[in-house]
Amino acid sequence: MNRRMDHVMCSPLFRALYVVWSVLAWSWSSAQNYGPQRLPCRYNAGLVTLMVPITEGDTLSFYLDTGGINALYPSGVRKIGKASRRRDAWDRTKLGSLFSTHDIPLPLVRDLHFVKDGQPTTDGMLGRGWFAGLCWQFDHRDGTLEVGNTLKDPPVDSIPIFFTVDVHGAPTHHLPRVDVVIDGDTLSLLLDTGAQASTEGGSVIATSFITDSVFTVWQARHPHWVVNDRADRSFRPWADMIVVPTMRIGGQEVGPVTFTVREKRNFEVLSTHFMDKPVVGALGGNALGLLERFSLDYPRAKMYMMR
Repeated sequence: MNRRMDHVMCSPLFRALYVVWSVLAWSWSSAQNYGPQRLPCRYNAGLVTLMVPITEGDTLSFYLDTGGINALYPSGVRKIGKASRRRDAWDRTKLGSLFSTHDIPLPLVRDLHFVKDGQPTTDGMLGRGWFAGLCWQFDHRDGTLEVGNTLKDPPVDSIPIFFTVDVHGAPTHHLPRVDVVIDGDTLSLLLDTGAQASTEGGSVIATSFITDSVFTVWQARHPHWVVNDRADRSFRPWADMIVVPTMRIGGQEVGPVTFTVREKRNFEVLSTHFMDKPVVGALGGNALGLLERFSLDYPRAKMYMMR
């Protein structure tokens, strides 16, 4: 859930329209068979961008966000030509053929939003509908991303990830929830590779999110924990950022991890409509990057990590 979209999701009108649209728009593609194979991507400040070649020297860049949506920004529309806004936009535009040509998975859920983002650094976003149904291996150390129906070499340490499911037990919204331990408490968080903050100088960096209510508890318990006042300049009012010295993800202890404060209502809306259980924040690329290498197995609802 990127720094612009989480602000938009606070709008009551957006929430109402999006819930209705989501019910109507979920459509399943035929089964895909992949790899495992390596995808063309770039890692920067804990965030991952897919680089899809268009012509020699020109690429279509997609910000990868497990907590986000499939979206095309105006720059992406200009690169691929006029885009259909129908539900079959992936098949009716150059997008589908581009992905197929370069053997990049098409989304399991073929939704595509056309977003007039403020000042995007990419041409679009690939979110929950793109990640669904496959296995993904992120390597922050080597800067690689692999995808397949199964994992080539799954690390041995694993924890469950959780999704909302229908009456048949099939995942619906494809937003992964994960449990972590911070300060002796088990907290449920959205697993969000796209969580981001904006620094005073305008740089976009990976972060994790926590609700203002949990932030208040942490401050009271640990007045020595570093708090960077109004450090996130994504939108007004500027948000505080707190540094958690250490946290546990499964059997792995990582830290320090910076959490950016967000109003509790942001995650109440998310929890009500899209999660199997209430969440109090998001686990972002700044924390995930400390694992160096991890895998998300959507079909088996598992997250694997190196020991």
